[in-house]
Amino acid sequence: MFTKGLAESNTIAVESFEKNNSVYDASTERFSELKFALSACPTAEWKLRSSEFITNFFDEKHLTFQSNVVTISNCSIHFNHLQDIVDRLKSCFESINHALAHEDEEKRVKEMQFNNAIDNLKF
Repeated sequence: MFTKGLAESNTIAVESFEKNNSVYDASTERFSELKFALSACPTAEWKLRSSEFITNFFDEKHLTFQSNVVTISNCSIHFNHLQDIVDRLKSCFESINHALAHEDEEKRVKEMQFNNAIDNLKF
């Protein structure tokens, strides 16, 4: 699900596990690289803010975003722990989305207050 031309967004969700693009070693029953498809391409602002939340669960240098795919590399994840990884990603992404939405709302309110103040000037 490597989609080129997908729109950028500040609201990102994990959509699916890219089993065929992840690296699995059957002899150890572990993944050394995990790839997940995302609902959209994260904006630069989203990626920047993600470091505040991602580091609680993942080593930031092993988590990369490319188009609408997030990759966790240099890992050793048993297949039975995949749901935990998905849940952690979802939690991180929801926190990032919420923080950015809150910031956008604050900017919108401040802009509205500014415009109201200008519009209500008495001459």
